[in-house]
Amino acid sequence: MNTIIIATDFSDAAFNAAQYAAYLTRYIPVNKMILYHSYYDLIATDTPLADTEYYLQLQEDSQRRLTDLKGLLKLKAADGIIIEC
Repeated sequence: MNTIIIATDFSDAAFNAAQYAAYLTRYIPVNKMILYHSYYDLIATDTPLADTEYYLQLQEDSQRRLTDLKGLLKLKAADGIIIEC
């Protein structure tokens, strides 16, 4: 296993799971951790359901929170682990 994928909804339970995964990198051979958050569901319709500005704000908020989580996990993960968002 070279990569751990961590899905998060930014809840306390998801944060605890992410921390556990970061600590695991000290004991198993892993090169990379990928943090993933889906900020909205895609719904296919003929007409748009919402303003695109709303989704852009969701994306920016998600990216900011993933970057914050990355910083916290970097302190707990093994040296040299690459963390991507």
